[in-house]
Amino acid sequence: MRFRRLVPAVASLLLAVSVTACSDGDDASGRPDQAWLEPALLTVEDLGSGFQVAPDDERDGGGAPDFGCLFDFDVPGAGQRDRDNDDGEPEAEFQAVDDPQLPMVLHSITDSGDGDKAAELLQKLGEQTGKCTEVDETDESGMRWQFDVEQDEETWAPGADQQLTVTASGTAALAPMTIPISFALTIVRTGDVLTFVMFFDMADDVTDAHRSLVERACERVDAVIAGGPLPDREPLLEDYPIGKFLSDLLGGTATGPQTA
Repeated sequence: MRFRRLVPAVASLLLAVSVTACSDGDDASGRPDQAWLEPALLTVEDLGSGFQVAPDDERDGGGAPDFGCLFDFDVPGAGQRDRDNDDGEPEAEFQAVDDPQLPMVLHSITDSGDGDKAAELLQKLGEQTGKCTEVDETDESGMRWQFDVEQDEETWAPGADQQLTVTASGTAALAPMTIPISFALTIVRTGDVLTFVMFFDMADDVTDAHRSLVERACERVDAVIAGGPLPDREPLLEDYPIGKFLSDLLGGTATGPQTA
């Protein structure tokens, strides 16, 4: 099962906003230089010893699965950029150390150069993704994805001026196996800066783990913007039950809490 094909689909949410947020800037992309945001990027130290940086040869994503209405939006800029990240935005992708290398975490930050335009585009994106409440699609590999989708725009992240969170939970089925799948993604706008965090796992619920990473990511962004000291890098997911589904399937005992 090529779970990594999910990455281009969810990342396109951020690309739809960041690519078109500003028509003038300091580099060829039309946006300010992004290097000043590098210190805000999450590292393995923020996650825990069960995680590693995804190898470069695993980060191309391949073809994205068909999630129907979940990513069927009409926002200027959607699909204009691939995962080569030619514009130099700080980004990182993490995976579990052990097979099947889940959970996956994607973190990206961009200075849009135009907070007002980014706010307008993020609002439009929210209006369109909010119309999708259910997914039942079979992709080209024969995998059937069935999700219930929820969305909220509550600004609970530290320093958030605007926020969009989309959560989906359900199953992925490829005969003879059906597995639980949950993912959550959040885009936070802090002034001109957009922070994107996605968490994906074979689990019934990833809400708490995802929220903890969003809060840490935004704390670091706020500190960089303010020019103040950065928060300590303490592992947030050291007790996360990595591989719980497979352990249960094989009759083993997973460690850590029973929900994520």
